[in-house]
Amino acid sequence: MVLDNYRSVLDVWLNPLAKAARRIHPDVFTWLSLVAAVAGGVLFWRSDATPNGLYVLLLAFVCVGLNSILDMLDGKVAKMSGKASARGDFLDHAIDRASDVAILTGIAFSPWSHLGIGLFAISGTLLASYMGTQAQAVGLKRHYGGLLGRADRMVLLLVVPVSEYFVRALEWEQPWTQPLGQWQFLSLLDVMMAYFAVMGMATAVQRFVAILGGLGKNPPA
Repeated sequence: MVLDNYRSVLDVWLNPLAKAARRIHPDVFTWLSLVAAVAGGVLFWRSDATPNGLYVLLLAFVCVGLNSILDMLDGKVAKMSGKASARGDFLDHAIDRASDVAILTGIAFSPWSHLGIGLFAISGTLLASYMGTQAQAVGLKRHYGGLLGRADRMVLLLVVPVSEYFVRALEWEQPWTQPLGQWQFLSLLDVMMAYFAVMGMATAVQRFVAILGGLGKNPPA
């Protein structure tokens, strides 16, 4: 699943929104996306399977949604307002990585995930992202290919928490008898993090091979 190839589908509603916000500097949206990501990470960390904890999980979902919208909006506004620049591009990608870490760290340390799986998920995500941008650093185009792009991750980070909420909400009348962090327990968020770990590493390898092949025997100076 590589949803990065279908970003243009969102332009139907994103372009009018960016047009209305073009008087605002795009960096504002970039920094706000980081604020939303950090808030989401904290909320994931503080959520659990109790009724109140599940409401916190929904708030985390809202923050991830805001992060996604703001992340897409900054680039659109930059292009429409004529403020696109190398500085803005660097800031956008640096903040994206910080946002990834903030959200995934919150889940990794939450009751929903085993810490070891969470750390592998963060590692896989960062390695895949690094390979994609490193291609540009050595003179090639930025590489977005592979099994798990950022758009794929963001969709799962929206779908899975909501699914977790509804699954656990049905069990409110049956209190937990096992700590959520024990290996006997496996949540949908834990499965998602395991998927991020495996597919992130696979994507990093895919991109590594593709970029190395693109450089050939005579890499750009």
